[in-house]
Amino acid sequence: MDKGRTLLHKTHGATLEPFTHDLLSRYLEVDPNLPTVLLIRDPARAVLSYYKLVKLIGGDRHRAEIPESKFRSEEFRDFVTDVTLLWEELAMDRLLWTTKPLYVLHYEDLTANPMHHLRLLLDFLRCVCVCVCV
Repeated sequence: MDKGRTLLHKTHGATLEPFTHDLLSRYLEVDPNLPTVLLIRDPARAVLSYYKLVKLIGGDRHRAEIPESKFRSEEFRDFVTDVTLLWEELAMDRLLWTTKPLYVLHYEDLTANPMHHLRLLLDFLRCVCVCVCV
């Protein structure tokens, strides 16, 4: 039960749903009446990160190195093709169909200057930010 404390709900849109990727199916998965924060990461880095998450084993897999031989494999090329399509669909669906306020935040900007971008994000969410610097 939401007691009015939820600021954000993370979703990957329709990208994780089993569907045919046609426009109507994607449109029906997007609620255009919700204010949206679209966190976009460089697609090449996003693909590599996701590959590590789903293909590598171990708790430290997000920092693991992918063997160079993997990059030349057909399996990797197919993975990149599929995931790039999903990345593009997620971004485009929100950009095209959100009718309420939309805040686009680039992951690389957030990691380069987190305090600045978190303040902007909290302002978009209409949250009062009381920062105590130690």
